Amino acid sequence: MDPLVAGTDAPLALVRHFLEHAPVASAVVSGAAHGCVFTNAAFRRISTDAEAYAGIGDPIADALPAEAHDDVNALLDRVRRDGVAAYHARIGLLWLCDAWPVVEEGGRLDYLVVTLRQAQRREVTRIRHRAITERLLLTALREQDQARRADNARARAVFLAETSRRLGGSFELATAYATVATVALPIPGAWSIVDVDQATGAWRRLAIAHPDRAKEGLAGELAGHWSPAPGDPMGAPLIAQSRVSTIVASDNATVLAGAAHGPDNLRILRALGLGSLLVVPLIAHGRLRGAITFVNPIGAAPYTSDDVVLAEDLAARCANLLDGARRYDDGRLARIGADTARDDAELANEAKGTALTSMSHELRTPLNAILGYTELLTLGMKGPVSADQTEALSRIRRAGMHLLGLINDVLRVARLRESQASFLITDVPVSEVLDAAGYMVAPLAVAQRLELARVPCPSTLSMHADRDKVLQILLNLLANAIRFTAPGGRVILAATPVDRRRTESAPPLAPPTAALPVKLSVSDTGRGIAPEQLQAIFEPFVQVGARLAGKDEGTGLGLAISRDLARGMGGDLTVESRLGVGSIFTLTVPGVTVV
Repeated sequence: MDPLVAGTDAPLALVRHFLEHAPVASAVVSGAAHGCVFTNAAFRRISTDAEAYAGIGDPIADALPAEAHDDVNALLDRVRRDGVAAYHARIGLLWLCDAWPVVEEGGRLDYLVVTLRQAQRREVTRIRHRAITERLLLTALREQDQARRADNARARAVFLAETSRRLGGSFELATAYATVATVALPIPGAWSIVDVDQATGAWRRLAIAHPDRAKEGLAGELAGHWSPAPGDPMGAPLIAQSRVSTIVASDNATVLAGAAHGPDNLRILRALGLGSLLVVPLIAHGRLRGAITFVNPIGAAPYTSDDVVLAEDLAARCANLLDGARRYDDGRLARIGADTARDDAELANEAKGTALTSMSHELRTPLNAILGYTELLTLGMKGPVSADQTEALSRIRRAGMHLLGLINDVLRVARLRESQASFLITDVPVSEVLDAAGYMVAPLAVAQRLELARVPCPSTLSMHADRDKVLQILLNLLANAIRFTAPGGRVILAATPVDRRRTESAPPLAPPTAALPVKLSVSDTGRGIAPEQLQAIFEPFVQVGARLAGKDEGTGLGLAISRDLARGMGGDLTVESRLGVGSIFTLTVPGVTVV
């Protein structure tokens, strides 16, 4: 018996017997790795020609060129898995393969018979031509796809530029709302539904701008009658929590029924024709300003990832417009409120000044009569007057003069606030005014046992101001300093030009011929003023000292009048103070230009 047939595995031996001398390259493989258990002479010659080798036990792929390994393994895997023979299968570019399973008794499948043959020249040429054609076709398709993407990108850029131009037309809130309502994806028949936030926390649905003029009337019927509600399956309520773009494409009828809020609205929405929906949040500076629901016409293609990107880009531009318009509107309303409040304050101040002026004139008329008759009685024009009566009349006169001074202060404040005060601005030597003020308050300082010091200033230092008004301010400041400084204290009167080189808010180097402001200061070692009261003391009728001491007289008009006079001359009056240390009041007035 032929030794190839001998052995316990009779089916395999029989196959070997017929294949050994077959003219077709044949092999028998086994196992998942397709290892060779038999190769005939023709197969061994192919292996040698291919400069590869597959001995017994080696995978059959080793006998073929590397380019054919994956193809032969995939083919044999399929035949082993399906139990179905394969014929004329192409392996690489140069080989054709047949493979069929060997099924033993009992249905066991372990061996595959494989035959290989080189493709004919014509067939090889056809295979190569097909491979080249496939490669060229793939390249053309790839280039076509790239061109399509480039065209889409250009169209998208033009669309976004045009949309941005429309969105940048106005920051008026009503105009911004109307513009955003017209934004839609560049799809024929597409439109949108826009929801915006309100100060109350609720959502407002803007009027719908439908692209079909025949349906504009239907869309208008929804205005004011279709508002977003919590739990709606579309619009701002859908994405209020997630803030993520959401496609609503399935079961459109259920979506409409859940969002319509009534049969009339549902009828209109169905007539408008809502296809698939894409809800995108309107977010600006981290704040949710609303949502825009892009609506496709019925039957349109589903939304793509490119559509979502474009929609989010549009939504970002709309959100920035709405945010800017809202801020602009808030600012406009704030300005209107401020203007109204200022006008009301000016009217109230004018009415107060008019009332004060009228009241002061009405008070001065009888007071002047009282003072006149007091003077006549003191002179004995109505008969002899005793010494006690003369003293009483003197007290009446002093009280009347004090009251007249208070009334004059009220009149002066009213005139200043009504810009009726007149100023005689001239070049005034500073030392002259300081000397006059010091001489006039010296008796008061002596009476209070205070040291009144005057710091010398250059005789050439001059100011461009009203001499009498400056003197009035200094006398008021000195009188206050003497009044609120305990015996043994000190009051200092000084004047210096402002050195702009040491002032941070001024230019580092002023022109040498520029007029330098002049500072006149009154400092004391008195009780001081609390920080929270430093600005209040310049308001009319405020008496900080009187509240602290409980014994000082006055109307609280002196500092208010002084600051108004200073500002009327183009200067200012400021204060620095520390409780228990003292205060420094500084009057700044324009200086005289150095020639």
